[in-house]
Amino acid sequence: MNAPLLEVRDLCVSYGGVKAVRGVSFDVGDGEVVSLVGSNGAGKTSTLQAISGLHRGATGSVRFRGALIDALTPDQRVKAGIAHVPEGRRVFPGLSVEENLQLGAYLRRDRREIKRDMADMFALFPILHERRRQAAGTLSGGEQQMLAIARAMMSRPALLILDEPTMGLSPRMIGVVLDTLHKIREKRIPILLVEQNTVEAIRMADHVYAMRVGEVVSRQSGASITESSLKAFYLS
Repeated sequence: MNAPLLEVRDLCVSYGGVKAVRGVSFDVGDGEVVSLVGSNGAGKTSTLQAISGLHRGATGSVRFRGALIDALTPDQRVKAGIAHVPEGRRVFPGLSVEENLQLGAYLRRDRREIKRDMADMFALFPILHERRRQAAGTLSGGEQQMLAIARAMMSRPALLILDEPTMGLSPRMIGVVLDTLHKIREKRIPILLVEQNTVEAIRMADHVYAMRVGEVVSRQSGASITESSLKAFYLS
């Protein structure tokens, strides 16, 4: 049996004396979508940030492609194949859409393939092609979220981490972003997802982990969760 792409074991994250994540363990397999669900303060974002190397004091272990990555810096984890789209988008506002996308590929040297991938991103997000010379800071919230996802995709990630990709967007833009995530899923790119729309997070996922107060309290396959059992699962 092949090892999972990502293995998280006994992960703990603390802020001062407060433990935000308490012994969390889960896997993400090749081609899988795994969703972390739970209320605000459950530790979901802290878990994602620890996997990306943004919490240097995190304990436990994280293996990626079979190798321990606990000692790697965030940029080394990007080079290893982990791309993180954080909550709040965080594009480079003074740079153009095209320049933001180029920065997503800053660790790559295959210029011809970079050009091809940029064309693919413009095909996936046609509005970004229309705005390609426009400063990212002048885009709408939804357009900035598209840019943040496309920029992460420019690194050709082996794992895409998404933290609240639809937060703060209009209903129309939420639909566009979710449709794009389904298209990325169809490409079999593994995704670790935190999403406020719990129904969509479950619908998209192969496996769902419910978190409460920093701990995983339940694990189920996405297909096994019906809408009628959603509330019970969410609060389990």
